[in-house]
Parts: sequence; C-alpha cells; structure tokens
Amino acid sequence: MSFIKSFISFTLAFILAFILAAVAIIWFLPSPCRIFHDKTDDRCMALSPEELYNQYMELSPVERIREKNTLLSKAAHGGYLPAVRQMAKEARENDIPEDVTGNEYYFWIRKAADMGDPEAQHEAFLECEMSDAESLAYLSKAAEQNYAPALLSLGCLYAVGHETYYIARNERKAIECYRRAAKANNPEARCLMYLLARLQILPEAETAQLNQRYREEAKQAEERISPSFDYPEDLEKSAHAYELLTTYLPANEKVKALPEPTSHMADPFGENDN
Repeated sequence: MSFIKSFISFTLAFILAFILAAVAIIWFLPSPCRIFHDKTDDRCMALSPEELYNQYMELSPVERIREKNTLLSKAAHGGYLPAVRQMAKEARENDIPEDVTGNEYYFWIRKAADMGDPEAQHEAFLECEMSDAESLAYLSKAAEQNYAPALLSLGCLYAVGHETYYIARNERKAIECYRRAAKANNPEARCLMYLLARLQILPEAETAQLNQRYREEAKQAEERISPSFDYPEDLEKSAHAYELLTTYLPANEKVKALPEPTSHMADPFGENDN
C-alpha cells in the first residue's frame, strides 16, 4: 500500500515538474511569431526610408494594412517626403473617425509642407486649421517655388483684396501671379492669360504675342485647351471662359461688363459676329 502511495506521489511530482518546465520553456524562449517580428524589425532597420516606402507601395491593399507601421510609418518618420505624403493621403482616405482623421491628416500634410513640398504647402493653406499668418506663409512659400496652383490662389487674393490676410487689391500683382503660373505650363493659367489678351487687359505687346501663340497652340493641341478657342460657337466653352475671368479677375471693369453667357446668346467675345 505504501508502495502505491509512493508511486502515485512520484508520478504526480514528475508531471508537475514537467508542466513547470514546459511553462518555463514557453515563457523564456521567443515564440516563432516573436522571432518573425524581430527578424522583420531587423530587416527594416537595415533599409533606408526610401527602400521602406518602395516596399510598402509594392504591397497589395490588404498587405499594406498589416505592414503600414512596419514600413510606411517608419519611412515617414525617417523623413522621406513621398512617405509623409502617403501618410497624409491615407489618413484622409481611410474610414476612421473624423476627429482622428483630421488630426492625423493635418499632422502629416503640415510635416510635408514644413519639409518644403510646394504641393503640400498649398494643400495646407487650403485645408488645415491654423492662424491666418501661418496659412499665408505656406501659400507664399509654395508660390515662391512657382507652384502654379499656389500662384493662382495668391493671384485670387490680390485680384479682390483680402482683409484677413491684410492684402490690398492689386490687379497688377494678380496678373503677375497668373503670368508666372502660365509660364509654369498650367493649362488654366495659360487659358486665362489668353482671355486677358483678348479683352486687351494686358499690355499691347504682350497681347499681340499671346494672341499669336495661343491661336497656333490651340490648333495644334492634341489635348483640349479649356476653353477651346477653335470653336467659340460652343456655348459651354464660352461659359467656361466667362467663369475663368470672373473667378480670377472679378473686379476688373472689362470683366464685369461681360454679359453672362446663356444658351440663347452669342459668344461673349464677339468671334461669332459676321
């Protein structure tokens, strides 16, 4: 009887020791998952921010969800501008609460703006909540880099004046912004400058030069130049021309004198007149 009790006690003690040993092994040895993540982290540490970003962009949408913090976030925090822009883009597109989205988006787009990206600077001016001085500073920095959309936005401020930004109306400065945007090959600015030439708002020499150049380009363009001046009888295009002028130079007397085009009126620039 005592032998049986001893045997049972020994067996239980052995089982308990085995369980404790197993627990110790599981606790102290790294799991395969931990080993995988450690290897992933080591691999990421060896890559540059650009390489991390490129790897992330090659992934499928599902894989990106899993690897965002491992690849994209590290690339962005490493100061790689495309990764910073991608973080802002995804913060805006992803289906997460609006207050969280706003904070995340504002953080990354302003980070890109502070890195000197003119597109981000213009976007920050348009979208981010900040002081008027900060907002105008971003716009000015983007315009200084001849970023055409920023030049158009700045031109609009000069065209009508803006008390919030302490900008007085200055048509000359507005047109200079549009001129620089046109030289940067912005299609909308190029069309606007052509319209200003047709209305003889620009200096005579510039008007003649623009009329000649844009007529030639409009005939040769493979892509639509909006509005199309080859077919001024197209009322939709004439309406677009009217919209451009009233958007970018609304306080000009010649622009204000233009009749608003309707489906029953002739071309407001008189090219359909016989």
